[in-house]
Amino acid sequence: MDSMPKLKIFVMLLSLVTFTAMVILNAGNATGLFKGLFRTTPGNISEKYSTDFTPAGWTFLIWNVIYAWQLAWLLYALSGICRRYSLPMTRVLGGGTSLL
Repeated sequence: MDSMPKLKIFVMLLSLVTFTAMVILNAGNATGLFKGLFRTTPGNISEKYSTDFTPAGWTFLIWNVIYAWQLAWLLYALSGICRRYSLPMTRVLGGGTSLL
């Protein structure tokens, strides 16, 4: 098998760095860690603009699931750097679920 192109490796690593920065900034904003960087938190916005429909705080836990799945996908993609062979995505996931 040919070695993986350097551009593909760079894009994979850039994706991981971007994901890590996003998680750090989102967590820092939600916990108030970056008070000087952000003026508001999601909780402050919800309190400031009262609406008839405001979801309960626990409903936002879906973001933990989204971030976990996104991290799993990034780790899977990065594992491609170390593989000796590659399986087409259509064999792994089926043709209807793959865009590759």
